[in-house]
Amino acid sequence: MLRKLAKEIYAAGKEGELPPIFGPGDVEKACRGWSKRTYSVFLPKHRIGNPGGESELFERVAPGRYKLLGTKRRSFVFAAALEQDADGRWSSWVDSLPGCAAWGYTEEEALMALKDAAELYIEDMLALEQEVPTHGVDDNESRVITVRL
Repeated sequence: MLRKLAKEIYAAGKEGELPPIFGPGDVEKACRGWSKRTYSVFLPKHRIGNPGGESELFERVAPGRYKLLGTKRRSFVFAAALEQDADGRWSSWVDSLPGCAAWGYTEEEALMALKDAAELYIEDMLALEQEVPTHGVDDNESRVITVRL
């Protein structure tokens, strides 16, 4: 019975009836006919690392928010700003993602930390169903970070 629900959820994701990041309410709208409790229990029960050892069908990306496993990932490319601070550390940030910044002891470390910060930033935007900025790379000479979700 629950295998049928898993198939319905994956079909809804493939057909675009589910957003890339979804919760029980989204599944309820896309896959009607199940008990209300089923929607809120099924996703966490089948997430990666679930404590019951159930089949892992979803990745939890935020509290109550999931994405399907084995689906195409989207890539975003943003220009990264980098500046050395007076204390020798490096600061990095993405102008098109307000507040998304990181630092490191080397340029490489700062950019790696920025990539991690940007991934979390964009995952939160998607979970909140916000539009991800499409601007940010002006030319091929810019330092860039690529975020894959």
